[in-house]
Amino acid sequence: MRLNHLIIGAIVAGYLVCAGSAAYAYGLFSGADENERQHLFNSSLDSISYELDEFPKWTGVMARQQSDSVNAGSACSSGTGGACAYVKWIRRMQGLSGQSPMATLQAVNQSVNAIPYGFDQKLWGKSDYWATPLEFFSKRSGDCEDYAIAKYYGLAAAGIPTDNMRVVILKDMRLQILHAVLAVYVDGTAYILDNRNSDVKPSTLISHYHPIYSINEKAWWRHQA
Repeated sequence: MRLNHLIIGAIVAGYLVCAGSAAYAYGLFSGADENERQHLFNSSLDSISYELDEFPKWTGVMARQQSDSVNAGSACSSGTGGACAYVKWIRRMQGLSGQSPMATLQAVNQSVNAIPYGFDQKLWGKSDYWATPLEFFSKRSGDCEDYAIAKYYGLAAAGIPTDNMRVVILKDMRLQILHAVLAVYVDGTAYILDNRNSDVKPSTLISHYHPIYSINEKAWWRHQA
């Protein structure tokens, strides 16, 4: 993941939070459900919003993923190799639906982490690009948010509710860089699927990650370490 977009995203989130009463007009509120009370990486929850327009890379992924899920089968039939790789993978993910949630999380994490890491500039010719799973498997490579996004949709195909998942943008305090992971709530505990780690761990056991914001298809959350 490149730094510029994440810094801009953090600034946008900060602006909304600090805008006072005007921010609440855009959908921020102070209520929290059970998941939101279980804070990521021991952070405190600052705000929640249902307004996703400030995150065009994420909304772009959602729009393209909807199209990909409809068209991938026909694209594969016409001989598009990337589409066939995606279709094969998504069917494997659907086959996980009978397993326990934790077994499913572990299987999806390992499946996606098997793809080699790559940089957006080389893959896409731009400094920051958020890829759909079909794009990720077509390139057979991606960076941190691409892993998180693929896991999000892979788990959705396996039957994990998207309400229980969030793509998390954070700062790695050891390396002093920005990073992205997927958080999944199981029985009130946030488990982290990270392209740097084959094991799925509770967020409370990871002390060097400080979340900036997290997002899913319905809302985004701003966090304070």
